[in-house]
Amino acid sequence: MVTERYKSWLGYAGGWCQYAYLRTILRTIARWSPLKDPEEGYTVIIGVPWQLWELIDIPLLSLQRADMSSCREVILAVDTTEAQLKQKYGTDRVAKTLENYADLQPRLLYYNEWQNLICRVLRWNWVDCWLTWVIGLAKTNTRFALLHDFDAVVIDPEFCEKHFKMIAETDRAFVGVQIDKAFDYYQGDKVFRTIELMLDASLVRSLFAPVDLFNRPRRLRKARILCDILRDIQLRLPRQKRLFHKLEEDQIVHPSQVVSQWHQLREATGSFTPIDYSPLFVIPYFRHLTGDSTSLISLTENLRAGNMVIEFEGNSLDLSSLNETGRDWIAKQIERLDIYFSGTVTEIVKTYCEQIRLYNSNSIVALHKCGMN
Repeated sequence: MVTERYKSWLGYAGGWCQYAYLRTILRTIARWSPLKDPEEGYTVIIGVPWQLWELIDIPLLSLQRADMSSCREVILAVDTTEAQLKQKYGTDRVAKTLENYADLQPRLLYYNEWQNLICRVLRWNWVDCWLTWVIGLAKTNTRFALLHDFDAVVIDPEFCEKHFKMIAETDRAFVGVQIDKAFDYYQGDKVFRTIELMLDASLVRSLFAPVDLFNRPRRLRKARILCDILRDIQLRLPRQKRLFHKLEEDQIVHPSQVVSQWHQLREATGSFTPIDYSPLFVIPYFRHLTGDSTSLISLTENLRAGNMVIEFEGNSLDLSSLNETGRDWIAKQIERLDIYFSGTVTEIVKTYCEQIRLYNSNSIVALHKCGMN
């Protein structure tokens, strides 16, 4: 069954008007033209949250280890202006990062002043996500493009080439690895989420405008639904144009919602309280991997002490609503990453993951002691 977003016609009409107004604004900040004489191969596009630039090594490190023989370039689409990024991190530091991955042929794309103004006024992560994808697609010179999530790590070195061959040899428009269950409305018909979505950029640019890739309310088999980014254009093409690439656990690590929860944390007026699960535990690991273990050591000690509210990434993070399943899952992903990057689970990471798993019992002890006092 389709997951129905709008329970009434009035709600649907209101949602349609809201998004129609928003899309009118978004039309002014992104345009492209059909791709003439596309090159063979594919382009990797990574949407980069500028305030997390220091973690850009994570997706690039895994791509550098992968077989990228059919990849022509890697586009890093940053959600701010060039001046703002370089003002914070420095021109030399940004240039050094690109030099470290010269074999991937990385190319930086930035917002222009108008795009940056609109996105800062709207203050909605979905807009930044959409815009970084489309400015990357607008500059792609190859027929195919891979949308690589900023917080996804490819641990199968053959994945990208296998993924590319599936779309190049089958004449599909979309090859996805994760099915959006909200569209499970017909047996065998699959609509994909954006994670590691390979698409025919030439076809998309010839048939659709950039704003068509944004969220859109629509009717589907009598249900009133809301299509997230890139869902609507999949539905506007025959379902035969979509192909599912089944992933095994040992191919990709994707601690989803890192970027969205990080934005929620930074924008919270009080403490940010993730419910059940939080991928934010992976950020100290990423920083550790790039040479700064300070936050990982600090969080390990806070977890051991049973502190429920901690200082994290410049704000307060409340850990009291995390459950055992969510904590165990993210600890497992961190361990898998450490095995991939370090060859084993190193002692510092082993201790960190143990404290993530044990956190609830530590919290109860801490609460009990507070009550005794």
